[in-house]
Amino acid sequence: MFELDVEVPAGVSNDPDRKKVDWDARAKYLVETIDASQAPESKIGIISGIVNLGIHAQDDAAAKFTGTAADEAAEIAKNPLQYFETMDDDNGVPTRYKRWPVKPCQAVALFIDFPDKQLNQSQFFDDVDSGELLPHRMLLNGEFFLKGVGKTVGRPYNLQEKPNASGGWSLKNNTQLFKLAQATGCLDEQGNFKAQHVGKLLGKAAMFEIQVFLKKGSDGKEYLQEKIKLNGSIPKIMVPMIPVLDKKHLFGVNIRGKQDPEVIKNLRVSVTNTMKQATNYAGSDFQKAFEPNYVAPAPKEGEQEVETPQATTKPVAKKVDPVPEPKNPVDFEAFDDDLPF
Repeated sequence: MFELDVEVPAGVSNDPDRKKVDWDARAKYLVETIDASQAPESKIGIISGIVNLGIHAQDDAAAKFTGTAADEAAEIAKNPLQYFETMDDDNGVPTRYKRWPVKPCQAVALFIDFPDKQLNQSQFFDDVDSGELLPHRMLLNGEFFLKGVGKTVGRPYNLQEKPNASGGWSLKNNTQLFKLAQATGCLDEQGNFKAQHVGKLLGKAAMFEIQVFLKKGSDGKEYLQEKIKLNGSIPKIMVPMIPVLDKKHLFGVNIRGKQDPEVIKNLRVSVTNTMKQATNYAGSDFQKAFEPNYVAPAPKEGEQEVETPQATTKPVAKKVDPVPEPKNPVDFEAFDDDLPF
């Protein structure tokens, strides 16, 4: 479990008392100060935050299928959970796919700080301008607007391990988390990266390509756009140029365990909206801390209250269908053993 101090992330605040924000002025200030609007710019960034988004349902898997109707029937006979569907491929061509359910999976979001760009965003909020300069912070996962939900994390990074060449289990080498581990020297001796070692990424530096600019919408107004992607490891000649990031800016958030109100208050709305969609959000320690009016549901008939390590009481049904866990669930409380300092 992380227990680190946190500073205000760049982004929308969850603080209900902070309502008036000059978003237009803030956007122009960010674009001018960061100075990466005309074209993507390669910069050294520090992985400053890791957020456990909880366990999320996954889209059904899809594999192109060229067999006949009889072949499809034979596949379904072997596994009734399979089904077939015609969908457009990446080029918009209608294609036949074999599909099957995928187990829910735990996911994380990562924040990247750029200490060479210090920003005073408090000047655009309706409370007193603190004048404090904080590193420019970006969400590596990106953001996506989901109808009925609002802004969400664009690409949650799943902690899903697969069999590897050494006979063990690890994250696949084409995932963003594996590439980050590779770029920051966090792979193990076998060249693998296990989900339980995600905490090793905290505080590590890599090269990122960023662009921050204004884009005119259909309504004629200009909106802030942020793009970021991993470029790879830092060239040896640039290692002496790695900027220093104060440890107070490193933070972690778990969906269970001890919660820091200040960290929660300043999380991006896209992150908290995504956490709310997790199958293990309801009744979690994060929900209790995030929702000030949260009241634990009363035990239903046939349930009993028992002592648990994280709460005084918790309703436990005599017969409960457990929430599906990943094949190799991650103990985020073990992250403390892997912190780089």
